[in-house]
Amino acid sequence: DPQRKILCYDFDAVCRWGGTLGVLTKAGVLRVSRSLLIVLGITISLGIVTAILASWINDERGMDTDAMDTLQQRVNITVTFILGFFVQLNLARWWNHRDHLRQLQGALLDILLFLASLGLPQEQLQTVARLGLLSQALLFEEVRGAFDEEASQNEGAAEGSESSAYVGLM
Repeated sequence: DPQRKILCYDFDAVCRWGGTLGVLTKAGVLRVSRSLLIVLGITISLGIVTAILASWINDERGMDTDAMDTLQQRVNITVTFILGFFVQLNLARWWNHRDHLRQLQGALLDILLFLASLGLPQEQLQTVARLGLLSQALLFEEVRGAFDEEASQNEGAAEGSESSAYVGLM
């Protein structure tokens, strides 16, 4: 019946061992394609037969394990070497981002010092500081990939006259 829908089901019963036989029910994924069931059965059968034959035929006492030990040592050295480059690259990127953020904060402090030496009122200095901190917050959100223009405006990140500066920062 094409109009039937699932209204309620027990998720744990479907996902655990009790749900294993549910794979073969009308709504199961293996009922959609018979060839999928055949391929899955053949793959599982080949895996079981291979495991049995490998354990029956191979005699571990007669095996030469020196070659495998050498291979394992070389793989360990190679992985450690590559992992070292990966960690070094990530630390270099982190330090580079930290340095750029420090430069942005330094520039903001320089601007505030310059404006304070010109005798600007405290309220205007606070507005400039707030816009500088807002630019840092926007930069951080943009780097994280979580920047949402409408949500940020609705949360009150920019107030009053700062809205035009906020739009200008984008």
